[in-house]
Amino acid sequence: PLAVLIITSATSRLTSGAAVGPPRRRRRGPPAATGCRKGRVAGVLIKAAADHRRSMAQEAIVALQSGLGGARDRPRRPSVAESLAWLKAEVWTLPVLDRRSDDEILGYNADGHCD
Repeated sequence: PLAVLIITSATSRLTSGAAVGPPRRRRRGPPAATGCRKGRVAGVLIKAAADHRRSMAQEAIVALQSGLGGARDRPRRPSVAESLAWLKAEVWTLPVLDRRSDDEILGYNADGHCD
């Protein structure tokens, strides 16, 4: 009875096609794009593509390239000398408002333990 059930179950799977072939592997990584025609951004993209007589894909590429163009023009990093000059002029000249020692501020006692 149990063997008959197992055999009939296995044969029904084989005839239905459920167990034919290797199991499907799931795709890893971010989900694939489901379409560009949905949403507010897509509406703007469709209108711009029609205005410029380009496909939506071409318009998206142009929009991304123009948007990335500004990202490449990053502000210049200050040199070490400029950073030290700024620290000296703006930070190190501030008045000391608390005359306690560092250990007193942090709450350490004479043995180095927190009180």
